[in-house]
Amino acid sequence: MEAICMGCKDSSCSFEPLRLKRRELNDLDVLIEMKYCGVCHSDLHIAAGHMENVLGKVEYPCVPGHELAGVVKQIGSKVTKFSVGDHIGVGCMVDSCLECSKCMEGQEQKCSKQVGTYAGKDWSGRAQVPEREQTIGGYTNVMAGGPTGSRGIKTCPKWRFPYSHWELPSYPQNSWFINV
Repeated sequence: MEAICMGCKDSSCSFEPLRLKRRELNDLDVLIEMKYCGVCHSDLHIAAGHMENVLGKVEYPCVPGHELAGVVKQIGSKVTKFSVGDHIGVGCMVDSCLECSKCMEGQEQKCSKQVGTYAGKDWSGRAQVPEREQTIGGYTNVMAGGPTGSRGIKTCPKWRFPYSHWELPSYPQNSWFINV
């Protein structure tokens, strides 16, 4: 499927609109219509090539973005946790092995085979991006997300907007806001 993205074509980090291909939905994916994406300093450092000594060479065009929120527009045939219309978020990873002890404990972020939301290398075929070696992030209008990276987002009924991390008091009564 075609996506409209904001990306940079080289390490000058000059962002511009781009049309890139995203993979079609598979049985475990949800199609996300992106509504919001944070702009993190790490997005800009990676897009500018500042992290190549740590993370490896960046494939351009680079489309960063890993603090994503959107709405489910379509679900794969094996998706049971989400429905069309659900609010959904994607963090800094889009895949893991789904088999190791960390994944089985719900700690996919500690999996040694995790795939980054952008500039990640797909090893399983579940995070594949057509015509590319690396994943593309959330500075885009649509995204196909799988079981590792996609999480539900609940909104506060009183104010009707998603809670931001700095607005949550630190007591357990607020745990119902996040549906993981």
